[in-house]
Amino acid sequence: MSVQVCHEFWTASSEGNLEVVEQLLATHGLGLNLNYTHGQLRGHSLIQAVTGRHSAVVKYLLGLPPRHGLRVNLAGYNGWTALLLACEQGVGEIIQLLLQDARCDVNQQLPSDGTTPFFMACQMGDEAAVRMLLADERVDINKPIANGTTPFHIAAEFDKPEVVRMLLDDPRVDINFPRTNGATAFFMICQKGFATLVRLLMEDPRIDVNRGKDNGATPFIIACQKGMTEVVRLLLEDPRVDCNSPLPDGHTPLAIAAGFNQVGVLKHLIASGKFLDTRAPINLEVTAKLDVLTEWLEFLRSFKKPYIVPEDIARGKGHQECLELIQQLETVPAEVRNRLFRELGHGGNPHPSLFFLFCFLLITFLCVCVCMWFRCLCCRALRRPHFCRR
Repeated sequence: MSVQVCHEFWTASSEGNLEVVEQLLATHGLGLNLNYTHGQLRGHSLIQAVTGRHSAVVKYLLGLPPRHGLRVNLAGYNGWTALLLACEQGVGEIIQLLLQDARCDVNQQLPSDGTTPFFMACQMGDEAAVRMLLADERVDINKPIANGTTPFHIAAEFDKPEVVRMLLDDPRVDINFPRTNGATAFFMICQKGFATLVRLLMEDPRIDVNRGKDNGATPFIIACQKGMTEVVRLLLEDPRVDCNSPLPDGHTPLAIAAGFNQVGVLKHLIASGKFLDTRAPINLEVTAKLDVLTEWLEFLRSFKKPYIVPEDIARGKGHQECLELIQQLETVPAEVRNRLFRELGHGGNPHPSLFFLFCFLLITFLCVCVCMWFRCLCCRALRRPHFCRR
C-alpha cells in the first residue's frame, strides 16, 4: 500500500469521515494496527478515531469482522490505549463502546507510570466515566500506579469531591490504602488543606484518621506544619484524632507549628484545651534518621545541644508571636486559653455569654409573638373586639 493511501486512511479516521474509511478499507485492505505518524497523526486507526472523538468511526472499527484483525488494546506511540485516551478526553459514548467490547483490557496500564483507565477517569473528575467503569466488574478499582497511588488517592488529591463521594459509596474501595511512602488519601487532603473533603472522609467510620507516613508524620501533624487552619480545627473537634502524638524524634504539633510560624494553627491548638507539653524534648539523633528537610536539621543542630524544646525553636527562628504564646501557655495557661477561645469564637460562634443572651432574647420575643397571635385567634372565635382592631 502506498504512503498516500495510508495518509488518506488515517486522516479520514482522525477527521471522522466514515464513508472514506469504509471505502479505503474495502478497496485496499489496509492494516488497521499500523502505527502511522505524520504531523498531528500519531497512532493506529482506532487511536486516531478516539483522538478525534469520532464515535461513529470507533463503532465501525470495533464492529469489523475478526479477519481484519483489529487489536483493541494496541497502544499508540506514547503507550496510550484507546480506552485510556477516551477516559482522558471524557468521551462517554466511546468509553461505553469500548467497555462493551469483550476484547478490551479495562485494566491495561500505561508503561511509563502504570496509569489505568479508571485512574485517569478519577483524576479528570469525570463522574459519568467513573460511573460506567464502576459498573464493569472487570475493572480493578484499587489498582495503584507505580508510586502506590490509587484511583481514590488521585480523586482526593485533585479535589474531586463528587468522585470521592461515589468511591466512598462503593464498599470495594480501600480508602486507607497507603502509597509507597505510607501516605493515605486522608493524609494527602490534610496536607493540601481540602477542608470539604476532610469533613466528607471523617463522616465515614472506616477512615483511619491517625494513619500517617512511614516517617511518623500523621495527618494532624502535616496540617499543622502546612498551616491548614480549617483542617486543624476540624481534626481538633474529632475525638478519634490523636492531637498530641509526636514524631519519632519528639517533634510535637506545638513544636512544628512554632517552628514553621503557623500562628493561626498555634492559637487553635492552645484554645482547644488539649494537653500541650511545652517542654517536650526533640532528640536530634533520631531526627537525623528521619526524612526531614536538610535546612531544618541544620537549624536544630545549630543549638549545639542534644535536646531542644518548642520555645527554643520559636526563639531561634525569630517567630516572636509564637514565642509569646508558648511562654504564656507555660505561665498562665488558663488565661491564654480563655482569651484565644474568645478570639477564635469557638469555631465562629460569638462570645458564649453574648450568645446565650441573644438566644434568651430571641426566645422571649418569639413567645410574646405566639401569645399575641393566640389571643387574636381567641377574640375572633368569640366575636369580641380586641386590641388588633383598636
